[in-house]
Amino acid sequence: RAITLRRNGGVPLAANIYHIPAAGAADYAAVELATLILSDTPSGRLYKALVEKKLASAVFGFAQAQYDPGIALFGAQLNDDADMDAVQKVINDTLENVARHPFTEAELKRAQTNWINSWRLDYADPEKLGVSLTEAIAAGDWRLYFKARDLVRDAKLADVQQAAERYMLRANRT
Repeated sequence: RAITLRRNGGVPLAANIYHIPAAGAADYAAVELATLILSDTPSGRLYKALVEKKLASAVFGFAQAQYDPGIALFGAQLNDDADMDAVQKVINDTLENVARHPFTEAELKRAQTNWINSWRLDYADPEKLGVSLTEAIAAGDWRLYFKARDLVRDAKLADVQQAAERYMLRANRT
């Protein structure tokens, strides 16, 4: 499905949404790491393909941890004069051609380090810890908060690659 909304004012935005597994699924952590590899600023693939080439001013991406299967959202903030079709093609090619351009061990290690560091900061802050545990409960079980940490820490490159190839597909995109 494709949706185009045009209106005056605001900031132009191009985005893709992919259907992903529930937070309790075995490959959810791999999908989350793939999302980080693809969308991180400034080392992610979308950043390099769009921002460094002046096609966009910023990029973002995240996977939603939910009880039911959820979404991974990727997007780019564009300049007013940007060619929307060209930017959308670059987004699609970057996200959906991971099989032809496999992830590297360095990309995985960077994503794992960023994710674990963020988890540690949340764990050290009582307010953030409470919110994180509540989100884990909403996703199915408070223990998912700790399970996610372990799965991210122990993730293998092949698993992250397979998850990206399984979910970042044109047929799975909105």
